[in-house]
Amino acid sequence: MSKKTMPPAREFQLRFALDNGADVRALIFDDLSQRHFFEYRYMLLDADGEIEMVNENKLVVAYDDGIADSCELSMNIIFPKRRGQRYIYGLDVSKNSKLFVSLEYEKDKGEAYKDDGNDEGLHFRLKRVGVGHKVIEVDGGEKEGLVKQQDFPFPAPDIIRMKYGMYDVPFLFRNDDTDEIRIFNFDDNIQKSMKVVC
Repeated sequence: MSKKTMPPAREFQLRFALDNGADVRALIFDDLSQRHFFEYRYMLLDADGEIEMVNENKLVVAYDDGIADSCELSMNIIFPKRRGQRYIYGLDVSKNSKLFVSLEYEKDKGEAYKDDGNDEGLHFRLKRVGVGHKVIEVDGGEKEGLVKQQDFPFPAPDIIRMKYGMYDVPFLFRNDDTDEIRIFNFDDNIQKSMKVVC
């Protein structure tokens, strides 16, 4: 029995360097799996200029027949100074040196969040939060806001609303010595908004 291999996915990549030296990469679209990828690497330096914390932000948006269906925002947070303290079978298991957080969103077509008549109340609602290996089911209420967080500086919205056919997802951006909120945005309908020339 012969193995059938899948054709490679075509990815449309946008890559640029920021003034502070950070490298931003956006894999715009994968036409085989119908997913958008957005990535940003946040780095916080200490007073001596050494890396204190790194957050590898990644947003993956899944499409079904060209319509946004679900999305996941993940954060791989690393504290380099705490690494290398303890190893088990060659694996670095240093305490409090690494944390993986994932936020899974599903599309909700409820009427509670209509966008002033411009859209049809479409939004993504947070359904699951993963911290390390633990996954928590979230039963969001009717109010829009942020997930209650303590000592966690990165934005974690519980609702991602559509405005004029686009969704905005905030992320923390480091600009010199200050933090700013920037936005990943993606289309609800990829067929209407993107033309690919081969």
